[in-house]
Amino acid sequence: MQDKINHFFEIIDINRIAFETGFCKRESRKISPSDFVKSFFICYSKSKYSLRNWSVVLSSLIGQFVSFQAIDKKIQFQKVDFVKRLFAEACSVNLNKFTAQYIGDLSMFGRIIIQDSTLVKLADKHYEYTSGVSNGLVKKALSRIQSTIDLAMGKFIDVVMCTYSQNDAAFAGNIISLIKPNDLVLRDLGYFGVPVLSKIHQASAFFISKLHGSILVLDNEHEQKIDLVEFIKSNENKGVTSFDVLVKIGEKEKYPVRMVGYKVTDEQALKKLKKLKDSRHKDCGITDKALFLCNYNIFITNIPKCQIAANKLFDIYSLRWSVELMFKEWKSIFDLNRLMLSNKTPNPARPEMLLYLMLLYITVVVKPSYFKIAAIMKQKYKKYLSPHKFSNFLKTVFSLDLDLESAFNLEQMNRICCYDKRSDRNHFALVVEKFVILS
Repeated sequence: MQDKINHFFEIIDINRIAFETGFCKRESRKISPSDFVKSFFICYSKSKYSLRNWSVVLSSLIGQFVSFQAIDKKIQFQKVDFVKRLFAEACSVNLNKFTAQYIGDLSMFGRIIIQDSTLVKLADKHYEYTSGVSNGLVKKALSRIQSTIDLAMGKFIDVVMCTYSQNDAAFAGNIISLIKPNDLVLRDLGYFGVPVLSKIHQASAFFISKLHGSILVLDNEHEQKIDLVEFIKSNENKGVTSFDVLVKIGEKEKYPVRMVGYKVTDEQALKKLKKLKDSRHKDCGITDKALFLCNYNIFITNIPKCQIAANKLFDIYSLRWSVELMFKEWKSIFDLNRLMLSNKTPNPARPEMLLYLMLLYITVVVKPSYFKIAAIMKQKYKKYLSPHKFSNFLKTVFSLDLDLESAFNLEQMNRICCYDKRSDRNHFALVVEKFVILS
């Protein structure tokens, strides 16, 4: 493991980056940039994170005593750029030794981009600069992490730590600076905005988005308002429970899109209704229209019907689930909330720096190891490696001298880190395999 980490430091020239970003101003006497990062990896994976534990790990690593105050000086505002640069470099180089290729219906696209956010808890003293929730008596500090990934290998395109008040809608336009021609963006409802969708199209990229229930839908030819409830009920009277039509959306924009939809199962409708109720204040009522539309999934896209059929669009949009799995992994395996809550002093630099150090650990250590072991599991044992189980295993056994490819470790991972076979549904690796191949 240490060889892989050292190889990454050599590729990016970590010492050069340390001087350019001000992390180091002279030749390191004790804490070198590489030892700073390595010691965090060890401390983060093997013990409950704290500055004191980190100082113990770093002292053991270099054979000299390092106080926690010395580390504290390294996680201040002027040092954040160092870790951000390391993370950006890690995202720009291919550490996986594999390349991904989209196949089938996705072969026409360059990248499949998914953008989503998750909330993390911070110590209450951080409320003044991150905001959060308050009932007038108690204030709870929260921060929002906006992540943009390329589906193929879960590659990070952009990760930004924001204030709680900067919601998804406020961040929606950020995608424009990140996309390239021929990209496909899978949009969550929270980012819905007709002007942004129009700009994605103008950038020669594509999108699939859920339709916001409050948006005005117009007939494509005469631009007359379409009542979605009446439109769907009219189809149901004819025995039709799916549709694929050209419409225009937005009162001002009147932007032409393809609208597709299908009726969900009763179980799915109940889940949608519960989610709708949970997202609203108890005193905020739900309209009859919103209740009815819980029975349907409705999407809009700028992909022509002749290129991808409606039923395939639904399958493609389901790939958005990968980002939800990623956030679940951050919180349940990588203890993101606990890491953020460890910062008791109101210093906004600390949680941001620790976030990027965690992401660096995932990018440099976890992801390359996962793809390599996944290939071995598939070839040797005919099994699929679970990212969630593997991340947990790696974090538990991590050390700089770890050899994941030893016969003992491979057998352990074969027994405890692979997906179980299920008769009722496919696991996510099988779903992705229909669209992506690694070589």
